[in-house]
Amino acid sequence: MNIFYFLLVLSFLPFRTAIIQKPCELLVNPDYTETIRVYEKPEGNLVTTVAHDVEAEDFILLSVTQQTSNFYFAAVSFAVSGKSYKGWIKKGKHIGTYARDYDAATPLTLYKEPSTYAGVSVVASERVSNFLEVTSINEGWVRVKLNMNGRVIQGWLSPEAQCSNPYTTCN
Repeated sequence: MNIFYFLLVLSFLPFRTAIIQKPCELLVNPDYTETIRVYEKPEGNLVTTVAHDVEAEDFILLSVTQQTSNFYFAAVSFAVSGKSYKGWIKKGKHIGTYARDYDAATPLTLYKEPSTYAGVSVVASERVSNFLEVTSINEGWVRVKLNMNGRVIQGWLSPEAQCSNPYTTCN
């Protein structure tokens, strides 16, 4: 009978919608000119705002460990100065990564799920060098969205195929 009451009480407790996971290393698009708002919690109080220091080439990097439907929890840091903050940032087209470019002949492979065993969603027939919007994270994998030849393509990019460095193609 005690287990019944325990389960009953447990069913009324609120569950967190954000799950802590392996960090995903992302960045704010270097071409993004607006400020990023950092919040103490999703839709909560503003902690600070940050923006690229373009003159000093000090770009914003993100180490994302949690997500909700509209926000990421991240360590927000500057690549050169090292200034850093922690908090929730709103998801958007300006948050993402690049494809690691080891070889122009190697196509970009996106998967249906965050696993190499999940099956291929799409293979890019040409070199992808543009910024990839990240729409979701899962244990180091990122779900990306890109426009290729007038088509919107989405799929999961493996950790090995990601490059969150604003200064190099990670080759």
